Amino acid sequence: GSPGPSWAALAKDGEAVAIGGMSLFYPNVATLWLVGTKRLPECAVAISRMAKKSISGALRDGQLHRVHAFADSRHKRTHPWLRAIGLKDETPLPKWGKTGADFIMFSATR
Repeated sequence: GSPGPSWAALAKDGEAVAIGGMSLFYPNVATLWLVGTKRLPECAVAISRMAKKSISGALRDGQLHRVHAFADSRHKRTHPWLRAIGLKDETPLPKWGKTGADFIMFSATR
């Protein structure tokens, strides 16, 4: 996909602990992504606020009509977070991962 909005989360000491954003999957549809270090929990509240604000703003302003995210079904801590930032469980994706892991698609739509 094409680059979309992105952000970085810095710990109080200035070290980057996470990067995230939305990549355009195709026009008006974006894939949400996030990569973090072990220190990500230090910035979890700020990351959540930024993600939720970015998603709701892009949908509200008409920049996007859909945002989705793919989560490994075994990553149980990720699922409540995706719901908390405004995404809903959409569909299971059996054997979708590169190693055959099951995934779940979450989405938010306008």
